[in-house]
Amino acid sequence: MSGQDGPGEPGLNPAAIVAALNRRQVRYVIIGAFAAIAQRAPMPATRDIDFTPDASQDNLARLSLALTDLGARIRTEAVPDGLPFSHDATSLAAAEVWNLVCADGEFDISFRPSGFAGGYAQLAANAIACAWERWRLSSPTSLT
Repeated sequence: MSGQDGPGEPGLNPAAIVAALNRRQVRYVIIGAFAAIAQRAPMPATRDIDFTPDASQDNLARLSLALTDLGARIRTEAVPDGLPFSHDATSLAAAEVWNLVCADGEFDISFRPSGFAGGYAQLAANAIACAWERWRLSSPTSLT
C-alpha cells in the first residue's frame, strides 16, 4: 500500500481514487464521513472514502474500468492486500455494497446507502460540487 499511517494501517490518498473515477467519467456522489469532512464538518480524519455511483450499465462499465486502473481488490481482514476479483457492469450491480482496497487506500461503493433508497438519483439531486485540494467531488448537501 502507498503511504502508511502506522504499522499495518494503510494510508488514504483520496485524490488518486477520485482522479481514477473522474478519468473514466464515472458518475458518483461521495458519501459518509469524507463527504462531511469535504464540507468542513469538524470530524476526525477517516480511513476510507465512500461512493454511491449511478447504477446505469454504461456508468458501471466505466466504474469497472476505473477499478481496474486502481488495481482494486476486495477488502478483507484475513488478506491485508485484498482479494483480487473480476468485475464488469453486471457483476458490480449484483451487490449492494463493495468494500475495496487499492494502493491508494480503502474505499467503499454503496448503491443504496442507509436512508437513501433512491441511491445515486436521490443523492445527486441534492449534491454540491466541491473543490478539495485541486480535485473535484460531488457530495450530498444533507447528511444523515
